[in-house]
Amino acid sequence: GSLSLAVVYALLAWRTSSGAIAVKEAGETTMIIALPMWWAYACLAPGLALAALIALLQFFGAQSAPSESRS
Repeated sequence: GSLSLAVVYALLAWRTSSGAIAVKEAGETTMIIALPMWWAYACLAPGLALAALIALLQFFGAQSAPSESRS
């Protein structure tokens, strides 16, 4: 579960980052107040990358944790 989640988050972070670069190069802005749209994409990428890192840490933490046996 955690490993697949990490992969999905990493892919989303990668595509969001490349999308932010493409939108910045195109110079796209919002219609009403003409704010650059790449800001929104750029704000998403670090959070997605952090979520991928946390999912990886959870995966490796679960792998190395000793199994508890109840007596």
